[in-house]
Amino acid sequence: MNETQTGFDLADNNYLAWALYTGPAHVVPLWQGSRWIAGQWTGANTDLSAEQIRRDIDARIQCLVQAFKIARSQLSDTQKQRGLNVFVTPEFYFHATEGPYPNVRLLGLPPFEYLQASLRETLSGIALAPGESWVFLSGSVLTCSEGDFREVMQSAEAQARLAALNKALPALAAEKGLRATAHFRALGPHIRGRSYAMHGRKLSSGEQAVDDLMTAFRADPLCVVRNRGVAFTLSAGGLGLTCFEKQNESTVDLTMGKMVDSGGTVKLDPAGMITEWVAGYPSISTISGDKQVPTTPLAARYTIASVAPTPLQVGVEICLDHRLQRLRRTTNMTVSRGAAADNPPLDMQLIPSGGMQILDASVSAGANGVVFNSDGCDPILDVYTAQGKPVIEGSGTFKQITCGTYASSAQCLVQQLDEQYYSHSQLSFRSGGEMESFDNARCNENGMGATYAGSPPANPLLDGYPLANRVAVTLTGTPPLFAAGFGELHIYAKP
Repeated sequence: MNETQTGFDLADNNYLAWALYTGPAHVVPLWQGSRWIAGQWTGANTDLSAEQIRRDIDARIQCLVQAFKIARSQLSDTQKQRGLNVFVTPEFYFHATEGPYPNVRLLGLPPFEYLQASLRETLSGIALAPGESWVFLSGSVLTCSEGDFREVMQSAEAQARLAALNKALPALAAEKGLRATAHFRALGPHIRGRSYAMHGRKLSSGEQAVDDLMTAFRADPLCVVRNRGVAFTLSAGGLGLTCFEKQNESTVDLTMGKMVDSGGTVKLDPAGMITEWVAGYPSISTISGDKQVPTTPLAARYTIASVAPTPLQVGVEICLDHRLQRLRRTTNMTVSRGAAADNPPLDMQLIPSGGMQILDASVSAGANGVVFNSDGCDPILDVYTAQGKPVIEGSGTFKQITCGTYASSAQCLVQQLDEQYYSHSQLSFRSGGEMESFDNARCNENGMGATYAGSPPANPLLDGYPLANRVAVTLTGTPPLFAAGFGELHIYAKP
C-alpha cells in the first residue's frame, strides 16, 4: 500500500484490460527482427470523407463502450466500491482503413476533438453506484495533418520513394531466396519496434539497403502524424478528462504498405494508406519534465484529485515510449532542478501498447506503485529483443519474471488459417524504496525498478491477486473492425 503518497491502497483496486489485437492484418516483417513491416488496417470507413470518418469513429466508440459495460458487469458491487477500478485498452485503437484519420471536420471538430466529445457524452450517460470510481484509458488516436491522402501518395516525391523501395525489395528477396509474401511472413510472425530489435546484429546487404532508404525517408517526412490518447476519470461526482501524446515513433503506427506478389518476387503497394516512408511524428521534448501543466497539456503524467484521499500521480506511456524510458527519465525531476512542475515517482504507471510489455529498466512507479499494461500486438517475451521467445505458446495466464519484472500476465492467441494474432496484459507492483533520479549519462545502467524480492520471487501486493479472469468479448451490432475479432477481457480483481 502506498499510503505515504496517496492514502489509497492500490492493491485493493481492480485492474481490467481489454486484450484485443489492434495491429494491422497480414503482418509481414521484411526480415527476422526487422523494424519495417507491411500490413493492412481494418476500418469501418469506405473512403476519407467526413461522413465516413465519423462512421468509423462512432463504430469504434460503440465497441469500446460495450466492452466497458461488459467489464463492469464482471465485478460485484462490493468489488467496484472497494477501491479504484482501472480500465485500459491497447494502443492503435482508432484507425481508418488508410491508417490515421485525415484532417477533416466532423460536426465542426477535428477527428481527435470529435472523438473526445463523443466519448465524453457517451460515458457521462453511464450511471455509477455511489463510491464507484474508474480510470478509463481509451487507447490512442492517430491523426494526420493532411486532408487528401491520395494527393500525398501520388506526389512526385512519394512515387520516387515507392519506386526506390520496389527496386530494393526484389534484391532483398533474391538475396534470401524468397519468392512470395508468404515466404517473408514465415520469417518472423511477431512485431518488433525500432532498431533496438537489431542491436548487435549486422545487417545483410539487402537488409541494409532497405534500412538506409527507410531511415532517409523518415528523416524528411512529407506529412505529420500525431498519436494522442484520452483518459477519463469517472465517478458519481462527475467526469474528468486528460489528454496525452506519444513521444517516439514506432513500427506499427504506420506500415510500409501492403506487400504483394509480383512475377516471382514481391513489391509494396501503399493500398491507399499513409505509410512509414511518407509520414513522421512531431518532436516532443521532456527536457523540463513531463507533468501536465497549462503549457504542456499533452504530457505523459497527470494528477487525479477526485478518486483518492490525496492526489493520485498517474503516468501513461504509449508503447515505445515505455521501451525508451520516457517516464523513467523524468522521475524526480523537480521545479528546483528546472522542471516545469515536480515529477515525483508515480502511483500508477499505465502502458497501452501495440507490441510492448513491462520492462524493469522502464518501471517508474514509486514504492509499492502499480504498473499495468494492455497490449494489442504481441505475445509476452522472455527477452524484449529480436531473440525474444514467447513465455508461453498460445493462450493462458501465468505469474513469473519476464524482462526482469515480476508480473501476473494473461495472453490471448487467435489463430486464423496460417496467421497468429496475439494480445496480452500484465499487472505488476513496485517493491523496495523510492526510485533514484535518472542519470542520462548512465543510460540503461540506471537502477532498475525492483518488482520482487527473494527466490522464488515474491511481492505481497501482486501475490494478493489471483491470476487474471479471462472473459471472451462478444459484441453486437458492430462492424468487423479488428483482424482477430473482439479479443477478451483480462480482469485482475480480488474476490
